[in-house]
Amino acid sequence: MLRFLCTRSIPLCVLLLFTALQVQAQAVIQGTLVGHDGQPLAYAHVRIVGNAMSFPRTYLREVAVNEKGAFSTEVSAPGLFRFWFTGPNHKRLEVPIYVPGTDTIEVNVHLGHSPIKAEIDTVWVTWADSLRPSGSVGWSRKAMEKNDQGVFQATIHAEADTLAFALRKINEEGGSVAGWNADEFRPDRNGRYDAIVHTKAGSLVTITFDPTDVPAFSKTTSTYEVVRAPQETYTFFDVHEDLEARSEKARLVARKQSEQGIPTYNQEKYDWEPDLKELKRLIRREKDPFKKQIRYIAYLRAGMAAWWGKKWDLDRKLAKNMLRDVPPDSPLWSYWPFVGSALSKASDPAVPYREDGFRTPSLAERKRASKPYRSYVEQLISQPDSTLYPTMLKTTIGWAHRNGYYEMFSIYYSQAMDELKGRDLKQVIDQYAGDSPIQPGVMVPDFDFVSLDDESVHFTRDRLKGKTYLINFWATWCAACVEKMEALNKIHETYKDEAFELVSVSINFREEDAHQFRKEKYAMPWFNTHIKKWKPDKGVLKDFHVYAIPLSILVDQNGLIIATSKEGDDAFYDVLMNHMGR
Repeated sequence: MLRFLCTRSIPLCVLLLFTALQVQAQAVIQGTLVGHDGQPLAYAHVRIVGNAMSFPRTYLREVAVNEKGAFSTEVSAPGLFRFWFTGPNHKRLEVPIYVPGTDTIEVNVHLGHSPIKAEIDTVWVTWADSLRPSGSVGWSRKAMEKNDQGVFQATIHAEADTLAFALRKINEEGGSVAGWNADEFRPDRNGRYDAIVHTKAGSLVTITFDPTDVPAFSKTTSTYEVVRAPQETYTFFDVHEDLEARSEKARLVARKQSEQGIPTYNQEKYDWEPDLKELKRLIRREKDPFKKQIRYIAYLRAGMAAWWGKKWDLDRKLAKNMLRDVPPDSPLWSYWPFVGSALSKASDPAVPYREDGFRTPSLAERKRASKPYRSYVEQLISQPDSTLYPTMLKTTIGWAHRNGYYEMFSIYYSQAMDELKGRDLKQVIDQYAGDSPIQPGVMVPDFDFVSLDDESVHFTRDRLKGKTYLINFWATWCAACVEKMEALNKIHETYKDEAFELVSVSINFREEDAHQFRKEKYAMPWFNTHIKKWKPDKGVLKDFHVYAIPLSILVDQNGLIIATSKEGDDAFYDVLMNHMGR
């Protein structure tokens, strides 16, 4: 089992895990990787990435594909490993592979070409010293100039002996491509590639893009074939590929509407209900215990996809059966590590909703309903997949705190303080630390919000003194944020004639997205502002500890925080209504 405690050095943490993979390697994953034309690529790589759904993804191992298109790597068993198959100007393919034992697994991969626009009017180039990771601070960009021959050019001052660059605005699906004129190519952290040019520091480098250099291609879909594997691996792929086929139908619905220029928030969402009913039937009928475990977790993934489109509520009985049939240390949790959603539903007391549409179980009711799952929760951090350790530790802390197991909470909170890093650590501190600046009883951070509707109108902490106000951080691309607009509208209508203000803070990447949303979806007839650059470690988002959205903060007439949505919507709205007197 791969278990170790990370120190406060992230590189050391990754190095230890990488070393563990090397020492305990038992199974061989091998095969071939070819490009859109069926031929080996000059540059291609196979990466094993962490199963935690974080960004950027943790890389555990990277293997270069040889000149014949062959690759081979070793992994420990049993386990579920997420492979990225990549090549310059090709679509990245992600394949999860379940490895039950020491058998050799053979997979052949055929990458599709990145779909290049038929008509190209604008090309942007991004560049940096090649030592800087893609997307990090220090990357620059500008529009390339188009000459009379239709060739795009840009002259760049090189700051080092190597220059990394990528081309934008030419890929139909967004993102960058490396282009076809470079000395070499380097994979970036997203599974795409940068072009590398060798030059001299201080020299001028001319980057060119000629649309006629784009090779003819017909295959834009990346595919794989499992040639040899043990039966359990084939069983996993059977369930996974069924879920992928269902997911592709949902992606196709969204893609067609995007091609028509329909914004995400105005798109007709794919109806997952028939698929979810069918997946539940498959779980009930499944006789193979191993396959049943996979089906449970596949259902969770489908449910989350449905939740992003329309409201979805996990069935309590199914959640209880899932926790009965899927052990806490099962490698299959690596497929979809959000066991917390099943625990929340199974542990939730069956308390009826009130007339106002909310429900707030007492702590005693929560503790009584959750008691059967305490042992399960405490075993989560023994997961054999160490890349899930932060996720499982945060799940354990949250469950213990929510259900009143404060001694248990204290133990795992201390463990998190010693072992978590970066954003994982910040999230735990922000959520549970007694000295967090965003919690009830603390003065709200000072702010100066400029109105989207009238730049002369500013909302500050001093100006709002004497009023109760709700600050909501949101974005149009956040389905959960859009879903909560109905509740915000109801709050506005209820309290608009009282000493109350609703303040919506957009963190869209473009200000115009917020304007378009308000024009086409919800008018949001209250105070709206926009944060121009979404960087959680700077400015307003740092002051308010905004690491995930939606986030709502309720502030009283004296500027003191009286509730946040981190403890759940029901509890938050309860505080609001009690404070306002109804």
